[in-house]
Amino acid sequence: MILLDAPLITAMAAVIGSLAALVWSCRRRP
Repeated sequence: MILLDAPLITAMAAVIGSLAALVWSCRRRP
C-alpha cells in the first residue's frame, strides 16, 4: 500500500471508522 500524507490517512480512517460504527450499530439493533 502506498503511504500517503498522514492527515489524509487519518481523515480517511476516521470517515471509514465512523461509517463502520454506524452500520455496525444499526445492524446490531433488534
